[in-house]
Amino acid sequence: MEMESHTMKSLEKARNMIESRHQRLSEWKEKGGGKVVGEFCKYVPEEMISASGALPVFISGEMDRFQGVDRFLQENTCPYMRSCFSAGIAGDYDYLDALVVTHGCDIMSKMHDFWGKRTKVPEIFLLDFPHKVNEASLVFFREVIERFKQFLESVTGVEITEASLSESIRAYNAFRRTLKAVYDLRRQNPRPVNGTETLTVLLASMLLPIGEADAFLGEFLAEAGSRTDLPPQGVPIMVTGTDVSNLDLFQFLEDSGALIVSDDLCTGSRYFWHPVDENEAPLDALARRYLTNIPCSRTVPSEERYEHIIRVAKVYQAQGVIMPIVDFCDNHMFDAPYVLNRISNSGLPVLPIEVDFTRGGLEQVRPNVETFIEIIAQGE
Repeated sequence: MEMESHTMKSLEKARNMIESRHQRLSEWKEKGGGKVVGEFCKYVPEEMISASGALPVFISGEMDRFQGVDRFLQENTCPYMRSCFSAGIAGDYDYLDALVVTHGCDIMSKMHDFWGKRTKVPEIFLLDFPHKVNEASLVFFREVIERFKQFLESVTGVEITEASLSESIRAYNAFRRTLKAVYDLRRQNPRPVNGTETLTVLLASMLLPIGEADAFLGEFLAEAGSRTDLPPQGVPIMVTGTDVSNLDLFQFLEDSGALIVSDDLCTGSRYFWHPVDENEAPLDALARRYLTNIPCSRTVPSEERYEHIIRVAKVYQAQGVIMPIVDFCDNHMFDAPYVLNRISNSGLPVLPIEVDFTRGGLEQVRPNVETFIEIIAQGE
């Protein structure tokens, strides 16, 4: 069912930005906007990219899009990464000046080679992200951050100074505060926005320079405050799992009777939950923040993430948790039993669902999702 949203001009603007993102970014670059640096992972220090004068852009896949990838990747690999690679070899991201690949999982790290050899992106950097959090890994990651700085300077021709980096950190911290305010809209009763709309404006903001992104979210906040065409007030649900930017999934869940009030996603709450320390030396502060940020499933120890899920679910008054896990996502599949156990022990009902990154696959789990939501609604 399509949401009524005629009073939300910023929301319509966000949808148009996402739909025409490649054309808009190409035109922005041609008009002298600057260099464009792509990223797969939101644990990339975007403050550094912005301080170099470049625009960080999040690369995302599209459901049902796997054209051309079978020549290079087996079918039993992450469909999300397969979809992103399909966009890459189709030339959608030819406007990129560089790409940052994190060592998030085996298939993501392999994108360093696949995009380097099969796309037109000229420069690719492997951000070797530690999978353990301790003092030794922090020392190592600080060195990685230094190499990343040198890489960005070589791509853009701009020196990243302490002053420019500090300014960028302040801008991103302000952006995080605005994002938190956007999320807090769903703590109100009735809730003026739903999860699909929130993720839409968040993904759109990731296509803008940081100052414009903050201002755009401010517009959305102002409109939401006086909105009259409220979305359906479904069963409050939290989402955790692997689908980081799947608007189709969010819309599917809310069409099934949910109202997504919070999440534990790297493109969601974990993206903005902790700021960067503005009083520490900039590179040291960035290394510490990104390494010790609420961990994703690739990182140990994971206790902070488990606690974050329970805490956020309670703060946003979620009555249940849905955990979509993309097929062949080893990180989340290994982590899932621990997460499910912690959520269940907290007293919240939880439903894991397998997602193959196709719309047909979503329809296969619709009966389970609708039953889960109905049971919560009836208080059983």
